[in-house]
Amino acid sequence: MGCQPSKASYKIVVKTGDHKGAGSDSNVHIILVNTHGNQSRIIPLDCIWRNDFERGSKDTFPVSGLENFGDIADIQLWRTGIICDAWYIEWIKVHNLYNGKCFMFPICRWMASDRLMQFQEYDCVLPQFSKFPQQRKMELEEKKKEYAFAPKIEGLPCE
Repeated sequence: MGCQPSKASYKIVVKTGDHKGAGSDSNVHIILVNTHGNQSRIIPLDCIWRNDFERGSKDTFPVSGLENFGDIADIQLWRTGIICDAWYIEWIKVHNLYNGKCFMFPICRWMASDRLMQFQEYDCVLPQFSKFPQQRKMELEEKKKEYAFAPKIEGLPCE
């Protein structure tokens, strides 16, 4: 898929954060899920002639072949390639070019490589109200380990 809008039915806009190290050179893929639970094909988010997902950038990807797909309820997102880098995604917007509707997915998190993540529209909800509770539980457990107090040197207080 190129980045020329030849009869595109949707437009996907991805905002990469402006934090240090937020950009990524990985291969990014997305699946759109409509309000009836139907999934689109795997959509690669890539413009061959452009360096996508640079720090602080907004990248736009036209998507064709999804006529009459409907309103978007969820997205599934993953990236492959570079294992050691992280990618900070601020948000993803999906525009339906037929009816003019826009679907907003505030991500606001770092995304590891080789992990499928699912997001519901307006994903800023408490973990107990998440549509994807196992994913949220896994994310919270990882953060809990990352910020746990532990003694760095034997006999000294925990840090």
